[in-house]
Amino acid sequence: MKKAILILAGIAAAGFSAQAQTTGETMQLPGGVSYKMLLDAPGEPQPRFGDYVETHMYVDVDGKRIYNSREAGEGKPVGFMLQQPTTKTDIQYVVTLMTPGDSTAIMMSVDSMLKAGSPRESWMKPGTGQAATYTVKLLRVKPLEPKGEMPPPGKE
Repeated sequence: MKKAILILAGIAAAGFSAQAQTTGETMQLPGGVSYKMLLDAPGEPQPRFGDYVETHMYVDVDGKRIYNSREAGEGKPVGFMLQQPTTKTDIQYVVTLMTPGDSTAIMMSVDSMLKAGSPRESWMKPGTGQAATYTVKLLRVKPLEPKGEMPPPGKE
């Protein structure tokens, strides 16, 4: 699960269309993370830190797929609680920009990953300009339920 996580806006100006849209603009975040929305499906909710999300994830390095969540989880999605990023290179920030149905390619250099404290994996070749591309399809978001909140009357 931890390895899957490590391997690991909004509606376009097309008005009220319910059609999913593709986009090609690559965005750069501080710390060496770039992302590109592959499919932008309008809808809600956008996940927040603390929410539980389910995704399918794929990781490609040097033209080879090194991780496929469908194969690793017997076709089931990878589920995890979205954590507050601890570094500027954390890809979980990009997941907060998505809504269910969206697909995003997240690109990160191996050097940036190692500098941020990621464990060194056998496929990594630091100092070569090598990058990993994480393709994330967000399936579901289960919002964090506030603790201590009383249920509505009649729902006890």
